[in-house]
Amino acid sequence: MYCFSYRELSEVMGEDEEVVARISVCIGSCGRARAAANWSVETDNTRMGTIMPGHISLWATSKFTTHHRSFLLIHALFPLSESEPTLERFIVAFLTFFVDLTHHIQEDRHIFIARMRDRTIPDIEHIERVRTYLQANFRANPQQADEPQNIASPLNYAGWAQHV
Repeated sequence: MYCFSYRELSEVMGEDEEVVARISVCIGSCGRARAAANWSVETDNTRMGTIMPGHISLWATSKFTTHHRSFLLIHALFPLSESEPTLERFIVAFLTFFVDLTHHIQEDRHIFIARMRDRTIPDIEHIERVRTYLQANFRANPQQADEPQNIASPLNYAGWAQHV
């Protein structure tokens, strides 16, 4: 789970005062991942509706969902609603992200289930900018909605993440 957003773009000027490069000012892990995959800020829009290899939700989520709760909820929604689960591991920078994620799933569990049934992205704050990309790529399986409902609460069930 990465956040690929950046605070600002710094422009590198050449001798002729022309912009020769744009560098994103961001956290180190984001910068390293962007550099390793050769993802420039100029081509961000081409990836908006794509789930990048090794990731669990759309590029748009990682790029523009900068509010913590919204970021975690969207990252939880996509793998929980897959009809053919493919999530093998969940990598987070800090364990507290995963703890927060399970708390948010618990709090909004009924919303997840309802949205999985009707195949719509829930009304989550701060996702307006990416909602169209999310909805266009949300492939929820209504039959899958019963599974989270039948599994105990993430906060009350030891081994919950492995079971899901």
